[in-house]
Amino acid sequence: NDNMAGYAQKNARRAKLLNGAKSYSDPTNTVCEGGNSLRIVHGVSEALPLPDSSVDGVVCSLTLCSVVDPQRSIAEIKRVLKPGGKF
Repeated sequence: NDNMAGYAQKNARRAKLLNGAKSYSDPTNTVCEGGNSLRIVHGVSEALPLPDSSVDGVVCSLTLCSVVDPQRSIAEIKRVLKPGGKF
């Protein structure tokens, strides 16, 4: 949901995944701040469209209370996180 992009950015900053430094956005829904980036990806949380161990962090806000299978969603988050990734 593109309307949630600002909310995701705010929560990524709160989780210290972004640092609030000078930022820019590009057409791929990526926000870059101080060497870190946040990419907004469309999909369902039970089947994330990302490779295994491919992300440094996951922002999950207002999600687990509204999905069909929260346990499957958490399993998918664990699958896509790199070792030591933040959730």
